[in-house]
This record gives sequence, structure tokens and C-alpha cells, in this order.
Amino acid sequence: MVIDGQVDKVFINYKDRLSRVGFGLFKHLFLKFGTEIIVANGHSNEKLDSEEIMNEIITLIHCFSMKHYSKRRVKRAIEALNEESTQNQN
Repeated sequence: MVIDGQVDKVFINYKDRLSRVGFGLFKHLFLKFGTEIIVANGHSNEKLDSEEIMNEIITLIHCFSMKHYSKRRVKRAIEALNEESTQNQN
């Protein structure tokens, strides 16, 4: 709709509601197609781009770490069940 020029203004509460990273890119693209982005609470939630990127990286690392630890825990549980099954057969 923005590309077709059907939208004049987009209202959002915080800029990270439109995009967690790359808000500037969206703002540039929207302006190119004649659409203005209005951020209602832009003052209280301002962060430097580098802070935003670092927080995203930390979140991704945490997510992948938790997946890794979960897989390891499941693997240990399966090994324990297999060992118990082997002992019960003997």
C-alpha cells in the first residue's frame, strides 16, 4: 500500500514496533513513496543504533545458547533412558 502511494501517514507508538532494527531504512523508503512515519513516544525510547544492534546480538546469542543447552539436556536424558533400558534387560 505504501509503494502504491495509498498511505499518507503511519502512526506507531515506538519505532521498534515497526522494525526492531533498521528503522532508518523504513523511514527513508516510506518518505520516498510519500508516506510519513509518526512516532508517538519517540523521545522516551531513543537508543543509539550501536546500542540497538548490541542488544539484538546479545538476544540472538542467548537464544542460540538456550537451544544448545536444551538439546544437550535432551541428549543426556535419552542416554540415561537407554542406559536404564539396557540395565533392565540384563
